[in-house]
Amino acid sequence: MLDRAPQSQRLLGVGLRPAVVSITIALIFALPRSGFADDCETSSAVMEFAITGNAPKGASCRKYLDQLGKPATSCWWVFPYRQSSATDFAEEMWASLSQCHIGHELQPDQLVNHPDSYVLREWATDDGVFSVSVKDKAGRQQTMVFLRLAGTGG
Repeated sequence: MLDRAPQSQRLLGVGLRPAVVSITIALIFALPRSGFADDCETSSAVMEFAITGNAPKGASCRKYLDQLGKPATSCWWVFPYRQSSATDFAEEMWASLSQCHIGHELQPDQLVNHPDSYVLREWATDDGVFSVSVKDKAGRQQTMVFLRLAGTGG
């Protein structure tokens, strides 16, 4: 005899247990929803590193104290010098921040002066301020993409 779920536990007329429905829904929302491979995973990498110490694939990360003495986390990816894939990666990361973390963009800091090419965008959230930056390092022949989260309990 088949183990049938009571009528109160039927979904769309099919006898599915609440645990099965919960797991199915969780899997649907865990799958990527956009054009880039990991959607919210990369933009949340600094939060995960702060908790687990595990850096995302291809990145190096570290924890530190920001200028105000608050915990911060930074992860970075290295690309060949001025390779367009670095800029593309930074743009995807920025899109992920605005899609996955409720907040707003901060105005650029015009007082920062860097000798090499440098682009910075910041996104303020309840979790802190996320920063995405692209830095060309001519001496190293590298372009680096940074994702930083500052102002948290990190």
